[in-house]
Amino acid sequence: MNWDIIEGRWTEFKGKGQVQWRKLTNDDLDIINGNRNELAGRIQGPLRRRQGRGGAPDRRMRH
Repeated sequence: MNWDIIEGRWTEFKGKGQVQWRKLTNDDLDIINGNRNELAGRIQGPLRRRQGRGGAPDRRMRH
């Protein structure tokens, strides 16, 4: 679907977004307001935080 259509019909898509990404709050969706980059950041934000807390093991050599 064309992103211009999503931006123009954002209120309609907010409900679908909440079903798809359950962690997004109404406030998140209001802030996103049809902005593709903001949506991507809000979706990826929790993923980045989880990875930073211990996602990858420490591969340094220990003596």
